Amino acid sequence: MNFAVIYMPRAIQKMQGIADWLIERSPAGAEAWNDALLIAVQKIASDPYQYGFAPENNFESLELRQAFFRTQRGKRYRIVFTIEGLKIVILYIRGPGQDLITN
Repeated sequence: MNFAVIYMPRAIQKMQGIADWLIERSPAGAEAWNDALLIAVQKIASDPYQYGFAPENNFESLELRQAFFRTQRGKRYRIVFTIEGLKIVILYIRGPGQDLITN
């Protein structure tokens, strides 16, 4: 069973920011990044419980989980999400080298 996926505004902002940055440098790279992200989200939606807890889980009232995906160039990105019933809520997209979420 696939869960419905909802993107929070801050996740959408981050996705757009990454895409805009990549498009300026490599439109093909931006498309590849978007494809990798969508594949990762599809995997999360198919079985979100297979993914471990995010380090920030100790600091939030929500149960935060994380999934990683890589681009063709090997850059690793992190998706932070929570499960609400039959919905996956994408809270954050974190790029390579970004610190843990503090707010």
